[in-house]
Amino acid sequence: MRAIIFLAIVGVAFGINLCKDVKKSDLSSAFANARAGSNLILGASCPSFDFDNVALSGSCKAIVRQATCYGLKAAESYDVDTVNYGLLAEDVSNMEHLGNLACDQARNCFLQVKAAMENCLVENENFVADTIAAAEKVYKDDFAARVASFANSNKGSLLGDIATMAMTDSPVLMISKPSSTSISPRAP
Repeated sequence: MRAIIFLAIVGVAFGINLCKDVKKSDLSSAFANARAGSNLILGASCPSFDFDNVALSGSCKAIVRQATCYGLKAAESYDVDTVNYGLLAEDVSNMEHLGNLACDQARNCFLQVKAAMENCLVENENFVADTIAAAEKVYKDDFAARVASFANSNKGSLLGDIATMAMTDSPVLMISKPSSTSISPRAP
């Protein structure tokens, strides 16, 4: 444990901090948006869920903060007409840092989130169905039009086509309940 703490301190000392050069106001705004989103989706189905307690403290604090900073920086860095290998190469050390942080902290963060979700299940036997319904409502009310606009203005691009496919009822993308029969691998 001391070795991990030492490495973390050394890493920050050598500038491996994805929040460097990120405005505190941008980070606060991102967390405020995430907090509002979690309240919209989980507020009715799990009133005891506390975004700050689950995502911004304990085992999740560092990884959520660093990942959010990376996302804010990436949104700015990759806002170009063409992403090239040079741009990607400049970002490898950031991705490496985030990957190492995930390897080190994701399991404990997952367990922290899992405990919060299990608490929600205890409080509300319809938690999953209520949460899915709330997420679908938020999507339809707030994001469906934006996704459709993005897909229409990016027809023919990979992301535009993926967005179009995701919005359709294509049988390829439909998820159904598993049947009671087991699935066996096909014979060669």
